[in-house]
Amino acid sequence: MESIEADGSIEGPATSTAIAGLADEQRLDRQRSLTSVDAMSGTGFEDHVAALCRRDGCTEVARVGGGGDLGADVVGRLPDGRRLVIQCRRYATHRPVGSGDVQRFNGTARAEHGADVPVIVTATVFTAPARDFAARHALILIDRDLLGFWQNGTPLTAFLVRPAVDADRPVLQGRDQVPVPVPVSRMPTRAAKRPP
Repeated sequence: MESIEADGSIEGPATSTAIAGLADEQRLDRQRSLTSVDAMSGTGFEDHVAALCRRDGCTEVARVGGGGDLGADVVGRLPDGRRLVIQCRRYATHRPVGSGDVQRFNGTARAEHGADVPVIVTATVFTAPARDFAARHALILIDRDLLGFWQNGTPLTAFLVRPAVDADRPVLQGRDQVPVPVPVSRMPTRAAKRPP
C-alpha cells in the first residue's frame, strides 16, 4: 500500500518497483549504447571520444591518434582551460587494459604532450595493478561503466576526481571509485611532485 509522506513524496511497493524499473532501464540504455562502441574501429572510437569531449564544452579538441602518436589519441582543453590528453583503448570486451599500457601513457602524457589532465578511456576494464598505478600517478581512468554514463549525458568533468587513497584498502576505479574532489588550484602540474 502506498502512502503520502510529510514531504509530499509517495512511498510504497509500487514506487520502489518503479524506481528499480527506471534503474534497470537506464542500465539497459548504457548497455545498448556500449554495444555500438564495441562495433567501432579504433579510429571510430577515438572520433567518438572526441565528440563526447566537444559535447561537454571542451575546446581545441582534435583526434591525433595514429602511428607515432606517443599515446595521445585525443587532445583539447577542458572548459576551465586545462590541457586534456586522452588515450583511447578499444580492446575486445574480454581483454582488460593492463598496467603496462597505463605506465607507457604516464611516460608520455605530461612529458611529451603537456597534459594537465591525462585520461585513459576504454570500452573494457582496467586490471587492479593498472588502477593502482593510475591512482599513484594522478591518471584518470574511464572504464566501461563510466563510459556508459559519459555516453548517456554525465559530463566528463564529473569523472575528473582523484580516488581516495587509504593504506588499509585498495584503490578502486569505475563504479567502485570513491570520489574526492580536488580543487583546480591543488591539481598536480607537470612539475609538481606528490609528497611521500
